[in-house]
Amino acid sequence: MSELLRRFRYPLTYLLLACLCIVRLAASPTPTEFSLPGRILLELTVPVERMVTLPVTFVRRVWRGYVALVGIQQENRQLREQIVELEEENLQYREAIVASERFRKLRHLQERNDLRMVPAAVIAQDLSPWFRSVIIDRGSSTGISTGMPVIAAAGVAGVVAGTTADAARVL
Repeated sequence: MSELLRRFRYPLTYLLLACLCIVRLAASPTPTEFSLPGRILLELTVPVERMVTLPVTFVRRVWRGYVALVGIQQENRQLREQIVELEEENLQYREAIVASERFRKLRHLQERNDLRMVPAAVIAQDLSPWFRSVIIDRGSSTGISTGMPVIAAAGVAGVVAGTTADAARVL
C-alpha cells in the first residue's frame, strides 16, 4: 500500500487540493473575501493548476498554429488560381472596352466622311527591320485592292501593298 501511495503521491495531492477547493467554494454560497486558510489553499493549488493547463495550452497552440492551417495551403492555391482567372477575365473586358471605343470612333469617322469601309484586324507583323508592315485578315474577296488607304481612328495607318483572297499586306 505504501508503494502505491508513493507512486501516486503527486496526482493524489492534486486531487486532495482540488477537492478542498471545491468544498471551500461550495461552503460559501456568496462571494466573499478569502480567509487565511482559503488564501493558502488557493496559493497551493495555482501552481498545480498551471502545470495541468500548460500541456493543454501547448496542444491548443500547436493545433491552431499548424494542424488547423493544413487546409489553408490548398485554399491559398485555389485562391491564387481564381485570381489568375479573374485577372485574365478582367483583361478580356478591358480589351473589349478598348475595341468598342475604337469601333465607335471608326463608325463616327465613316458616318462623317460617307466612306465605304471594310473592318479588318491585324493578324501578323513583319519581322523585317526595313519594312514596317502588317498583315490584315481581309483581302481581294472583300474588295480590298493594292493602293487602297488603310485608316484607323487616329488617321491614316498605311497603304495596301499587296493582296490575296483572304489577306493583305499593309505598309
